[in-house]
Amino acid sequence: MSFASSNLAFLFFVGIVTLAYIATRKLFSHDPREPPLAPQSIPIIGHLIGLSRSKFNYYMVQKQYKVLAFPPIEAKFASKDASLWGFNVAEFNPYRFLPEEKQNRLRDVCFRAFGGGKTLCPGRHFATNEILAVVAVFVSRLE
Repeated sequence: MSFASSNLAFLFFVGIVTLAYIATRKLFSHDPREPPLAPQSIPIIGHLIGLSRSKFNYYMVQKQYKVLAFPPIEAKFASKDASLWGFNVAEFNPYRFLPEEKQNRLRDVCFRAFGGGKTLCPGRHFATNEILAVVAVFVSRLE
């Protein structure tokens, strides 16, 4: 490999890492009240207990079996529902999340986006570094 081609590969690698870093930072700093960067849904976990033997989504559910259900709900609808957030759902009100405003909330936990707030993934930095390392290995093997 010549010096020019190794320099070009290095610049290509730096460009890919920079683009990946910008995209990752944009994704991590995205406000869930803004329009989504990509179509998304929030899994709402519910338990279904079979009262009798029945068929559920092409599967046979025995009596007294528990089933976890994940019906998708669009985030844009869940974040603008007045029955969850109150009558002033369209207003920007950052104070609604403070502990002092807890008594004014209709529901305590009505919207918990995956990867935000208390549910923020503790391994997100590790995962980001792992992805960048894999990309670095792939790019370094290119000729």
